[in-house]
This record gives sequence, structure tokens and C-alpha cells, in this order.
Amino acid sequence: MSKLALSAISLALFSAYATAETQQLDVISVVAQDPVHSATASQAQQSLGKTTVSSQAIEKQPAVNDIADILRHQPGVTYNSGSATGQYGNKRQIDLRGMGTENTLILIDGKPATSRQSARYGRNNGRNTLGDSKWVPIEEIESVEVIRGTEAARYGNGAMGGVVNIKTKPVTDKLKGSITYNLNVPENSQYGTSNRATFNLSGPIIQDVLGFRLYGSWNKTRADAIDTNNVTVTTGINRRTREPVVTTTHYPAREGVRNKDIAGRLSWKITPEQVLTLDASYSRQGNIYAGGDIESDSISTDAADITTELPYQGAETNRVYRQVYALTHEGKWSWGENKTYVQFDKTVNSRFPVYLGFGTEGTWENQNFVDSKLTNYRFNHEMIIPFSWYGDHKFTVGVDANHSKLNDPDSTSYSFSRDGTNGMNLGYISWLADGDRSGTNSVNEYGLFIEDVIDFKQGTIVTPMVRFDYHSVSKSNWSPSLNISHDLNPYLTIKGGLARAYKAPNLYQSNPNYVLANRQNNCPVNGRSLDEVGSCYTVGNKDLKPETSFNKEIGFELHNQDGHKLGLTYYHNAYRNKIEADTNVLATTTNESGRAFMLDGRTPITSTDIYKWDNIPRATVEGLEGYLNLPLVADKLDLATNFTYIRKSINKSTGNPLSLMPKYTISSTLTYQATDNLDFATTYTRYGKQLSRPNAVRYMHYTINPVVQERLGSYGVWGASVGYKWGDFSVRAGVSNILNKRIYVTNSAASKSNEIGRAYYTTLKYSF
Repeated sequence: MSKLALSAISLALFSAYATAETQQLDVISVVAQDPVHSATASQAQQSLGKTTVSSQAIEKQPAVNDIADILRHQPGVTYNSGSATGQYGNKRQIDLRGMGTENTLILIDGKPATSRQSARYGRNNGRNTLGDSKWVPIEEIESVEVIRGTEAARYGNGAMGGVVNIKTKPVTDKLKGSITYNLNVPENSQYGTSNRATFNLSGPIIQDVLGFRLYGSWNKTRADAIDTNNVTVTTGINRRTREPVVTTTHYPAREGVRNKDIAGRLSWKITPEQVLTLDASYSRQGNIYAGGDIESDSISTDAADITTELPYQGAETNRVYRQVYALTHEGKWSWGENKTYVQFDKTVNSRFPVYLGFGTEGTWENQNFVDSKLTNYRFNHEMIIPFSWYGDHKFTVGVDANHSKLNDPDSTSYSFSRDGTNGMNLGYISWLADGDRSGTNSVNEYGLFIEDVIDFKQGTIVTPMVRFDYHSVSKSNWSPSLNISHDLNPYLTIKGGLARAYKAPNLYQSNPNYVLANRQNNCPVNGRSLDEVGSCYTVGNKDLKPETSFNKEIGFELHNQDGHKLGLTYYHNAYRNKIEADTNVLATTTNESGRAFMLDGRTPITSTDIYKWDNIPRATVEGLEGYLNLPLVADKLDLATNFTYIRKSINKSTGNPLSLMPKYTISSTLTYQATDNLDFATTYTRYGKQLSRPNAVRYMHYTINPVVQERLGSYGVWGASVGYKWGDFSVRAGVSNILNKRIYVTNSAASKSNEIGRAYYTTLKYSF
């Protein structure tokens, strides 16, 4: 079905808007609490700039292991690796409004989850990580709230695109529990089968005083077969036999995953108005290698390397261990409410060491695991004070502080010597100390924000906010915002916002001891003749400015009391000081080893340019997002459609996109509640064309592998499921990608991730 046909059907159904007398089905509506229109926190609604997915909606969608599998179908959400080259293409993460995965802040119960920052940050802005949306098992999620655009500025560092808040299930007042088993089996045996088992137990220890919650989960997704993305080409003719010479390249397939999670909570009701909560959790995530070549711009290894046999052994090449401890106090007082927490989280990222230079950059050096350790000490306090003065006010004051420390000695292990005795030495960097350089870097962050939600009645709500942040590397930053919502009449709401959001440099970019090296290939040309391009270093920079973005949005929503909704939002983000590698020559040193690489007939260049991570002047992200909710039959049949359209994503210094992603996404879900116990759901998602970067930046793009903008065409994915409940048992079964559309990773710069084809899944659950 084409996207035009899908849109025509949706618009035809919406023609019933004025006369329909149906009601919205809460369990299948998508999207968020909104201070303007939400009556209670439990309602699931669509609203401008926000999305909340309820646990009931999550149960009806096929999520293999990650809530991102569901969120990727929501407005304003794309799913990519964060790199414009498609590097780490099958390790996709949530990207809000095209601002990049690094600018999407993941929260778990309102607290930042930043374990992905323990993975080395590469020259192409990619990380070898599965992100931070996997730390809560699907079955233990109460809801997920997505805040896009200008309203996210209050959250500070890393929320320029928006915020994803994963809320876990609460402590219950009666003893309850559940056991769930999920199986996902692709039709093609090349792709990995998934098994997941989860348990939950919650209830009172002392009735109305002390309660507990305990959950655990085990998941294994088998790695795809090593030949999943084989590309075979004829490279010449054998002079002796006169037969074609055929070369087969194994591009990286999807790695497998082993996840183990356990989490406990104690909730103490000190008084009817005060609750003290202690949380502790531990997770282990292992990546199961699936093979691949370095040519794909995706982490792996050369097929001839020491790790050739690893895919056949089901070997793990990366293991992430995460532990979190948090103490939270919530109180309700005569003057308002408060929420305060302290949290300690530690991530140990244990992986094979990688090379830091030349054509082998990012490939494995050996099989001896090395660790990077990331620790955070967090404090947050918010007070909400309601009062009336020319309107109803919800005044919020918040403060937060964080000490973050990264220790990754392997990332600073590239060595060079003053006398050139190191065979791969391209020259000595005078301001870096001789011998070992520290892989430890730490920062302190402090924030203060003031926000006031002012309801002037008559359908007008104004929300001014100002936030101040101090970062020990990028120093001070102000982030003001203003959001306005106005009901023009009972059926039409308009809403607009302005905000200045920001992101501080990460712990790799700001570490001056983090050095990457290259002999021409990854060196920038910067307008010079190719004959003038020699070798280069890229070093960290402790003087980086923070990235900022002036975000603007305006939208409208048509709605009625029966639950019909039509919303459309235009957004424009003016990106300033984006941090990139290889922008300006910092200094030049002498290549004393004479290891400059030149094409035949050219004189070797023995100078080495030194570049740093630096701020580029401007980038722009611009797009549209919308939604259409149609309750077709009261309490029975509901259709929800949304779309995301990326009109522009451009680094104005290079003319290249900020990340590799579809031009648009359209997703429609039809749900039918046949009886109280039986329901059906079907979803069709259309992805627009995906274009690679069009402009050359580095030496290799002009010579060895000239840049040609390549295209992955538009395609659609359709799935359906049925669920039935009887007593304490429930079962759900379905088929994803019914039409069996498959996408392969190839040598095309536009095709860097897999779509796996038709798969069958089932979920069995026993509750007590």
C-alpha cells in the first residue's frame, strides 16, 4: 500500500469528525500528560509536542527487547545510529526531531540514564552502543513519556531534541505478581531468534506503611548469521585460468544480545503526605558478535582478523554492567509539593580494545577485554508551589548537580615518540606529556531552573521558564523558553514555543589526551590541493564551547469530546557550535618516521596537521510532525495515525546531513476490542527514502572512495496481532513484517542497517 493511499484512507475516515458520537479507547490511545488537556495522569492522550505510550499499548506491539522498537513509530521519533556515515548502523537508538541520539535525554523514573557515554566516541560521531532504552524490561514499563522540542529545555544538558522518560510499574497495595514469556522467531533462519522471560512481585510488607517491588528479566537474541549481508562482486579475471575473480564481503549483521536485569524497590510511607523510596538495580548486557568487515563504516573487524571464528562461537565482544542506587523523597505540604533524590550509578563497559589510528581505526586489536568505567553522583530537588494571582499558577523551582567521571585508559593508548622510534609515529605533539597519558576525565555540572505554568482561564496557558547551567568544561549557559497554548474555541487549540537548549561536550571530546591518528585517508582537505594533504592527528579539546540550539515550534490541534484529534506541528532548530572532529588546523608537526602515505608518483609529505574537536558555526534541523486519532466505533474500533517529515537536516559547514535517517515516517495503528477478553491490532509503517551524505570532506572521499550520494528507497512494514485473556492467563500472538520486506547492509552509503523480514511472536503471561 502506498503512502498516498494510506493518507487518503485516513483523511476519508476523518470526514466523520463532525458527526461521530464515539468514545476514545484509553488502552490504545498514544500520547502524553499535558497540563492543558489531561484530566488525570492515567489518561493516554495525544498532544502537541508530547507522546505517552501506556502499558496497555505496549502490550499490543511487538518489541523484541527494547522500548525503542515501539517508540520508533511515534511522531517526531527516528531510529538511527547518530552518525551521518551510518557507522554502527545496526546499533540504532532513539533520535528526537533529527537532533541526533546524543541530544535525546533518556530518563528512568525521572532520573538520567547515560551509560552509553561509557562507549568510545568516534571520529564520525558514532558510539558502539545499544543506547540507554534497554535497561528496563518491556513488561515492567508502566508508561513512556516523550517530550519533544521547546518544553524539553528545562531538563538541561543533552535534551536539545527532547526527553524520553521511562516510568516503571509502581509498588502495589496488595500482593501481586506476574510471570511472562516472550518468543520472537524470524521466518528466515539467518536472523536471530529472541527469548525473554520476566517476573514481577509487589505488595505490602507493613500494610499502608512499607511496600516492596522486585522484578527480574532474562533475554537472549541470537546474532544474525555471518553471511546475512554478503555482497559478492567480480573484481577481475584470473590470468592463468581466465575465470572471473569473485570477492565476497561480509558486511556487519545485527549483533545478538544477552540481557540480565534485576531491580528492587522499598517504599516507606512516613506519613500520609510523605513517601521515601529506595531503588537498587543491576543489569548486564552482552553483545554477541555477528561478523563483518571494516569497509562498511560500521564497527567490526576485517574478516581475515583474529576474530574470524568468533561469530560461529556465539562469542561476546562487548559487555556492559550497570548498577544504580537511588533514594527519593516525595512530599505534599500545605504550600505545595516537593521531590528530592540522590543517585549513584556506575557503568563498566568491558570490550575488546580497538586501534586508534589509520585504516584500522575502530577495529579490534586483540581479544583481551579492557574496561571503561563511568560513574555519576547525582542530586536533584524540585518544589512545586501552586497559587492564584491573575490566574492559576503552578510555580516550580528545581536544582540539580552531577559529578561524572570516565576512566578509559585504552582510549588514550595511542603512543608517539619524540625521536620517531615508534613505527606508526606521525610526529610528536609537544604539549602532551611523554609516556602514558591519563584516560581519566571528569566534570561537575550544576543547574537551576524556574518555571511557571500560568492558566489565565479562557483557554490560555503561558509557560515561561529559565534555566542556568554551569559545566566545569564549557562553563555557564542560559536556557530560557516560552510556551503558549490557546483554545480558540472548544474544538481548536494552537500552541507555540521558543527555547534555547544546550549540550555540553562529552568526556571524550574534552579529554586532551584522547588522540586519533591517520595517514591522509581520514584527514580533511579543507579546500587545499590533494597534493598538499598529509597525515593528521585529532586531539581532544578542554576549551570547547557548549552546543546550543534555538528551537522554535508552532502547531494546532482539532479535537472534540468524543476523542477525535488532528494535530500538526512545524519545528525549526537553529543549531550553533555543534562539536565535530577535524575542522580547523590547530598546529603542524613533523612526521619523523616518514610514514606518510602517498599515491604512486607523488612526493611524500612529512608534515602532520593537528586538528582538535571543535565547534562548527551552524547547522539546521527543520520538519513537520502530526497525528490523527479516530475512534471509529465507541469502545470498539480505533485508528491512530502519525507522521514525521524531516524537511532539512544540514551541517552548514559541509552541506552534509547530521545523521542517516528516513526522509519521513508514517505509521497507522488500527485496534479492535471485540470483547472484554479478545482484541486485535494491526500497524502499517511507511519509511521514506534515505539519502547518504552528498559532499566530500576528507581525503578518501576525493580519491580512494569518491562520495556519490546514494539512496535507499521508500518501503513499508505491516504487522498484526491478536490477544486473549481468560482469568489470570493471557496470550498474544502476531506476525511482524507480513509482506516480508527485507533490507540488507551493503556497500551503499545509504544502506547501513537491516530490516529482518517476516517474524512470528507470542507472549504468555500469568498474573496472580
